[in-house]
Amino acid sequence: MHKLTELPAWERLFKKIIWKQIGDIRDKKILDFGSGEGITADHFAEHNDVTAIEPDEDMLQNAWTDHAYTRIVGDVSALAEFADDTFDIVICHNVLEYIDDKKSVVQELTRVLKPGGIMSVAKHNRTGRIMQMAVLLDDFDKANALLDGKNSTASKFGEIRYYEDDEINEWVSDLDVEKCYGIRTFWDLQQKQEKHADEEWQEAMASLDMRVSEMEAFRQIAFFHHLILKNNHREEIEAENPFMKEAIAEALEGIYNGHGGPFGCVIVKDGKIVGRGHNRVLAIIDSTAHGEISAIRDAEKALGTHDLSGCELYTTGEPCPMCLNAILWANIEKVYYGCTISDNAGIGFRDEKFDQLSGGREAFQDFLVCIDRPACQRLFEVYNSLEHVIY
Repeated sequence: MHKLTELPAWERLFKKIIWKQIGDIRDKKILDFGSGEGITADHFAEHNDVTAIEPDEDMLQNAWTDHAYTRIVGDVSALAEFADDTFDIVICHNVLEYIDDKKSVVQELTRVLKPGGIMSVAKHNRTGRIMQMAVLLDDFDKANALLDGKNSTASKFGEIRYYEDDEINEWVSDLDVEKCYGIRTFWDLQQKQEKHADEEWQEAMASLDMRVSEMEAFRQIAFFHHLILKNNHREEIEAENPFMKEAIAEALEGIYNGHGGPFGCVIVKDGKIVGRGHNRVLAIIDSTAHGEISAIRDAEKALGTHDLSGCELYTTGEPCPMCLNAILWANIEKVYYGCTISDNAGIGFRDEKFDQLSGGREAFQDFLVCIDRPACQRLFEVYNSLEHVIY
């Protein structure tokens, strides 16, 4: 079993801090791209399904493997083996600055990252490097060269091609920075380097570094920046019926925000939408906050009446018994739904069970009309690809 004390002092501190910033992750599918000797991959493999990709075969052969994980020798082209939306988390630590075509790499990493997934990117910070050259290494020529916008060199990997934190969002607009941490803020200001390997000193330094890691003044001079980015890609699903398309859009809004199941609804009168809503059971902790109920309430408020005679309802999933009865009480004249009760059961919802208890719905065959089922089934697929709670 490997121990962190085997690592150089600076790397040991780096790992301790960045792992704390990522947090205690369990039961996730993780990609470590540019995994090096697999130290981070091995760490997270204890409780997760981890894949490590590294172009240097020698590094992979010497990788830490105290815990089982998949190791692949390759570069960005190796990602072609993976389907879209494969991983919950993508780790890319101190890799992009050694690559010329950063944009293409980030785009491909985003492709395999699930919507709502997290990308952890560690990168050199030019200002922190200047501090290191001027204070720790006493190299004014290199400090001035960095100030002039020139790149620097790492002894092991070659030229460091600096890039700014916000460039990632320019390359992939769906990737938004959720957090930006500093790492190794004080290390390069510490002259007593013989202390660096002392474990007690390391713990004290890590604690101090963590304390200031989100303070802007300290983050500006940190040697590394650690970006936590979220994939905020939101799929657009086309439907033949324009009102069902609006219902799907409502559902997508709900599932991307973790409000509840993939059920969106609009209510239409005289060809115009008068009410809309989506499932908000988890958002407001209300087991009755289904999409149809939310839309009915919205329509009644907009029209100033409890009587929705002359209205039609469009919903992404066949209404459950509760919603069906609410629809009848509201005097809605027709219901168009996408996915069936059986489809709902297929993603873990209990509508079918309750339907049997209430005697089925054969009497409603003319009242309930199925349309745009393929589009709504795609909605259910998107929901299944996201982290969600079944209730």
